Amino acid sequence: MKVFVLEDDPLRIRVFEQMLVGHETVYAQDVERARKAFDKWGPFDVMFLDHDLGGQVYVPSEDPTTGYAFLKSVVDRLGDTQVVVHSYNEPAARRMMALRPDGADWKRIPFNARMIA
Repeated sequence: MKVFVLEDDPLRIRVFEQMLVGHETVYAQDVERARKAFDKWGPFDVMFLDHDLGGQVYVPSEDPTTGYAFLKSVVDRLGDTQVVVHSYNEPAARRMMALRPDGADWKRIPFNARMIA
């Protein structure tokens, strides 16, 4: 399975690395790298997306450094990619989920790595 993870928290990244052993996984920690990775290796089977990046929290979705900005820029090229929004920023996660095309297989699963690490 080809997997993409947009995440900036080192602990969360370690948990993803442990969970995704054996899968072809691409990681990005910011929107610029995420777009480059998507252009080079996408589309993916599954994408795990955080909203607040760069160590910031509760960033407005309109900010160009968010997972929302990334998702909005690639949503038309996702095909049948399953998207999992794992942000704990509830309002932002809802905005990301609102980008979901009809019939797309997307999930919202808030992910607190400190609970499992």
